[in-house]
Amino acid sequence: MSTPPDHIRLVQIKGPEWEGVSIPVFVPLRRNGVNLCGGIVYWSDMPASLRICFMWWLENRMLSISMPPIDLPRGGRKYFLEDVLSAMEYE
Repeated sequence: MSTPPDHIRLVQIKGPEWEGVSIPVFVPLRRNGVNLCGGIVYWSDMPASLRICFMWWLENRMLSISMPPIDLPRGGRKYFLEDVLSAMEYE
């Protein structure tokens, strides 16, 4: 059973830099402070050039990636930080 969104808060942390731009990363925390999952990067927060790199990386992966929880307080397309970092390294 998933936790309702009002029991989850997103805490922004310093993320990696891409072409001199800091990418926001959010950590979803339960009300008791326990991490719900790893860091999350929202598609809308990625610079256009990182989006292109990430899509290319996704298309060339042989394995599927897991997706962050859908019931977070902020909606939108999102990916795990680990996957974004892998794409950045692959570039």
